[in-house]
Amino acid sequence: MSNVSNPYINANLAAGSTHTYRVRAVNSSGVSTWSTSVSAKTQTSTGITAWAPNTYYAVGTLVTYNGITYICRQSHTSQIGWEPPVVPALWLAQ
Repeated sequence: MSNVSNPYINANLAAGSTHTYRVRAVNSSGVSTWSTSVSAKTQTSTGITAWAPNTYYAVGTLVTYNGITYICRQSHTSQIGWEPPVVPALWLAQ
C-alpha cells in the first residue's frame, strides 16, 4: 500500500474468530463508496500453550488466555489472580 496515512491494525483477536472489513478512500475530492466486504478467520490453534497458575514463565514466553496471545514481560511464577489481562506489568497482549 502507498499513501496510507492511517493504517488499521486489528490486534488481540480471539482464536477461531471471524472478522469482516470494508474500506473506502478519502481525499481532497471527497469520499468514495464502501468496498465490497471481505472476511478473514483467525487461526484456531496457534501452537502456543495456554496460561496456567503455578507455572514459571521467562521473559519472552508466549501464552494464550481467553483466546488472546500474551508475551511475558518479566520472569515470574504465575499465581491465581495474576492472569495476563489482570497484570500488565507481567504480560503484554500481542
